[in-house]
Amino acid sequence: GRMLKLYEAIAEEHDNDPYARQQQALGYGRICNILAMTGQKAEAETAINQGISILDELLEANPHDRDHKLRLSELLFKRLHLTSRPREENLKDAQRALALCEELVEPGSNAHIGGVGLLHLKVADLLPKDSPHVDEHIANSIRIPEEHGLTPHWASYIRTAQSTEKKGDFAEAEENYRRGIEGCRRSADGGHRIDR
Repeated sequence: GRMLKLYEAIAEEHDNDPYARQQQALGYGRICNILAMTGQKAEAETAINQGISILDELLEANPHDRDHKLRLSELLFKRLHLTSRPREENLKDAQRALALCEELVEPGSNAHIGGVGLLHLKVADLLPKDSPHVDEHIANSIRIPEEHGLTPHWASYIRTAQSTEKKGDFAEAEENYRRGIEGCRRSADGGHRIDR
């Protein structure tokens, strides 16, 4: 409660300042983390929704602001992990976060490529299992980072392995399982984040 009051006070003092409002939105994201960790799921969802609402307003007022796009994609990604939301709502968030993250990618830069790959994987996970787009998103979650010289998220290889195993291609499935397991071991220290 005390941190929320601080963020609200700062935002009130600078209610026309986009930076202060953005910080308030990010504060709601941090409050969401705390509430979720303490088992207060409904309150966590309320907090993240408030943060997203503020960033939506900021982005509507300045649709080309790259930092607002990044921060909104981060909060949408965070909201994906609240278990009380229906899959369809999470899918919309993942698709929107992916679109925002793709807008941030600039030619010749690796910035945000990891986020794009990870969000393709999230979209694949949230699509209905019989969707023809699942394999496309899983493939993109590997192809896009690799094209930029980056290592895809290890779970992308596991998902590819599961798909190829179902199709009877056991050699390719085994190779992808190995790559996924090795990637999981390597990422245990560094992890994968949307902002990399």
